Amino acid sequence: MKISTLLLFIFLFSFSGIYGQTRIIYEKVIDEHLETIPAVWIQNSDSIILAKTDLQGKFKVEISLKETKLIVSGLGYEWTTIQLPQECGNLEIILLLSSTYDFMSFRKIDRQRRKQFKKLTFLHNEAYKKGLFLNMEPCYKQEFIPIRSRSNKFRKDKQN
Repeated sequence: MKISTLLLFIFLFSFSGIYGQTRIIYEKVIDEHLETIPAVWIQNSDSIILAKTDLQGKFKVEISLKETKLIVSGLGYEWTTIQLPQECGNLEIILLLSSTYDFMSFRKIDRQRRKQFKKLTFLHNEAYKKGLFLNMEPCYKQEFIPIRSRSNKFRKDKQN
């Protein structure tokens, strides 16, 4: 009898550590026109799809505490890489529309993209004023990745 009770306690306590190693993230995704975006994918740093937004641009996902980076992507929108701090549990993301740039240098393309990227703080504040977001400022860091660096990486991969 004592062995079965002991095994039961070991079995129950073995799962208690699993639940303590994850956290739940709530998110809302809108575009630069402050409209919700359905069917946006949220991926981890290994490009594994964790969740997809509903028709209101919202979702809930359970991720590991070790996860520090999320990739947010949608059809017709630029991919966004987010540095996720531990205390951030409510993400409010603005995706920028993706554009096609013909006959332009990488420098000019990145200059135009960076100009749009710098508007994100203002857009986030506008979304807060309209009641779309709960926080005045985002709790995460969003990084700008120039096209030039992506093309250099592609060339290096192609040469190898």
